[in-house]
Amino acid sequence: MAKKTGGTNFGLIPLASVGTGFVLAILLILFVVRAGITSDHRATVADIHADSLQQQLNIQLAQIKLQLSSMATSIHLANVVTDADASARSLEETALASMIPHALRVRLFAPGKAEVDRDAIPPFSFTSLDLVNRAESGTDVNPEAVNSSGRWTISLATPIRIPSDDKVQGTLFVYLDIKAIADQVQQNVEGELRLMQSVGSAQPTEILLLGTGRSPDAETLERTLDNPNWTLLYTPSQEVQGQTVGNFIVSLIPAIVFFVIALGGVFVGTTKFSSLLKSDLSHLDHQIASVASGLYTPSDKYNIGAFSEVDLSLLRLGKKDEARGPVPKLKVTEVGPAETMEDLVDIEMLDEDSYAEATSDSSDLDASGDEGGQAFSSIFRAYDIRGIVNESLTPELIHKIGQAIGTEAEALGQQTILVGADGRISSPDVRDELIAGLLASGRDVIDIGLVPTPMLYFATHNSDTQSGVMVTGSHNPPDYNGFKVVLDGRALLDEDIQKLYQRVVRNDFSSGKGERTEIDIREDYIDAITDDVVVAQPLTVVVDCCNGIAGEIAPDLLENLGCDVVPLYCEVDGTFPNHPPDPTEPGNLDALVQEVQSQNADIGIAFDGDGDRLVAVTKHGEIVWPDRLLMLFAKDVVSRNPGSDVVYDVKCTRHLNGVISGFGGRPIICRSGHSFVKEKIAETDAVLGGEMSGHICFSERWFGFDDGLYSAARLLEIVGSQTEGLDELLSEFPSSHATPEIRIEVGDETKFEIMDQLNQVASFDDGTVTTIDGIRVDYADGWGLVRASNTNPMLTLRFEADDDSAMERIKNVFREQIQAIDENINFD
Repeated sequence: MAKKTGGTNFGLIPLASVGTGFVLAILLILFVVRAGITSDHRATVADIHADSLQQQLNIQLAQIKLQLSSMATSIHLANVVTDADASARSLEETALASMIPHALRVRLFAPGKAEVDRDAIPPFSFTSLDLVNRAESGTDVNPEAVNSSGRWTISLATPIRIPSDDKVQGTLFVYLDIKAIADQVQQNVEGELRLMQSVGSAQPTEILLLGTGRSPDAETLERTLDNPNWTLLYTPSQEVQGQTVGNFIVSLIPAIVFFVIALGGVFVGTTKFSSLLKSDLSHLDHQIASVASGLYTPSDKYNIGAFSEVDLSLLRLGKKDEARGPVPKLKVTEVGPAETMEDLVDIEMLDEDSYAEATSDSSDLDASGDEGGQAFSSIFRAYDIRGIVNESLTPELIHKIGQAIGTEAEALGQQTILVGADGRISSPDVRDELIAGLLASGRDVIDIGLVPTPMLYFATHNSDTQSGVMVTGSHNPPDYNGFKVVLDGRALLDEDIQKLYQRVVRNDFSSGKGERTEIDIREDYIDAITDDVVVAQPLTVVVDCCNGIAGEIAPDLLENLGCDVVPLYCEVDGTFPNHPPDPTEPGNLDALVQEVQSQNADIGIAFDGDGDRLVAVTKHGEIVWPDRLLMLFAKDVVSRNPGSDVVYDVKCTRHLNGVISGFGGRPIICRSGHSFVKEKIAETDAVLGGEMSGHICFSERWFGFDDGLYSAARLLEIVGSQTEGLDELLSEFPSSHATPEIRIEVGDETKFEIMDQLNQVASFDDGTVTTIDGIRVDYADGWGLVRASNTNPMLTLRFEADDDSAMERIKNVFREQIQAIDENINFD
């Protein structure tokens, strides 16, 4: 190990050089600078200060214009500005304003749509309109300052163009606080700085005054700026007047000597370090290759001790029997009968005839206007099909849904459909009836058994078919079940789901006789994740699977990643005996919090009933909601992919905007719902997406679908790569007072009626209202949201504010508006 110790001696070189430089600097101050101060050479340095301030202002203006020009080349922004949806444009304006330092407001205008609006805040004047018109003509537009109610603001207009087309698609108009330029130079003004604006033939007007006071006998110096409308006037202070060029230059000598010697030492030291680092990286690369070939043996031939520790962490990978290549295509081979729920829990299944008889009143599928049609239409939701088994979801209806999905698949050229099912008691029977309908439509079916939803999505990306149906009730109570549908690589939503409904109503099905095959993809899925993710240090992880189907996979997966797993409710039981399968309800996490603390674990992870959502708990017992996890994931992913897009839903914290843009990414907000998030990711080629409910989608290194298991692995990879725990890693991000999701049960039809009435009559004072999904109202100190749940007969609300008083004020505003429609609705 002597070699490792010697290899780090390069650190003494810069240390010694810094010490030497410091000593010489002190000697120069004592014997050279003091003599220079007393010299008679008294040339003024005011010009130097004026030139410096001129340069600082020009740089600041250039940075602002560069940021806006970069934003204005976005394809997404061009789509938004030309879209007739005013709420989407308003939401984008709010998002952009949070990304631009000192922005008071952002306006987006389609060509020819800008109009004078003196009642707007800030006002949109004829001057503003002229700036927009010039931007639309494609000319370079210089910023102009406008005085509104005694306050100076800077107006900037930037033409929106996409890289492939030079045509102006619209205008990005920004109101900036004058602080946008003042803050950068204020501390450097030694004297008085006045910024003058002169537009056209108008007399120069003072728009900014900064400084510590001018010398009464000093000459005022004038400098032109890159913006021809603005001129800098600088008058030095008495202190500057007393300085001399000689003083100024001589005073720099000690600093110059110090930095030359110190930087020389650092250069020598870093050169040495670079050489050692390259050598160690080369050796580590060889070691990693030996893991892949099965010939790995530990090595201590490193110059830097930390690499020996990394090498030892490869020991776990080295024990694998054979190398793993890229994710393989799934091979379809016939196996024995699929595992049924009788193998997992003691249950009694209803036979199909009695099942249908018991629900004969509600299973009438003639939707020509009778009550039967109304009863089952509500299960066709925004991005899935979900209802109560034996009531709204009957065997006859399930069979027809299978036929409808098969017919749609045929129209898309998809012959084979993958089918998976979760661990609910009803899932095997629902799956079999669905498959019967698919086969009757002429589709072939590959049954992948009882699996978490992400495994079904994984199979659509790694087999010869890109279509699949997951039988799952997700986070709903045990008597629910339903279907998440992917056809031709795309999750169905909105109109796609309604097409299935219309086919069921009209009995509009293709016919044929498909074949059923069964495969097991468990090993392929686990191998794909462990090949992609490396947890650098062993972590103790408590895993709460809520007795859902993730319990079949999660403990083994995390153990394969090298973690010490403490399982909690990982036995699959479709009755969910310990707590409901929804990790976004704080009460459902009580046992996990207690277990993490009692085990002194590094982290706790909770999944929902089908494994596509997660919530985390820190070692100190703090619940980390998914929008906070998105901050951590965004930092990790965007740092490797600067300029990339990150998608999140309207329920997430407003701080995500600043965090994403702060790390060099571009935040994009969308409707709540995993299918909407995935659709937006595909549309924008985003590297990451997620929503408050716990669906996290990675496109970087993964396939862009929501996967709670893979997201857990990526979270452990981040935590395992740092010396700090999850608490400390999250502490660098901003936070506010925030509620979890508040749910009010009102009934499926009632929730939409209430939202319709709120949209028509509700008044939210001075808040900015966004209606992209429900009603979200943003204030200066927080925001509130009310929307109709996509998956439950409920209204869902969420609030975030800077402090408790703001939180209560915003809650009261929403409470008053909702109770004006239904006085019986209340929430804490």
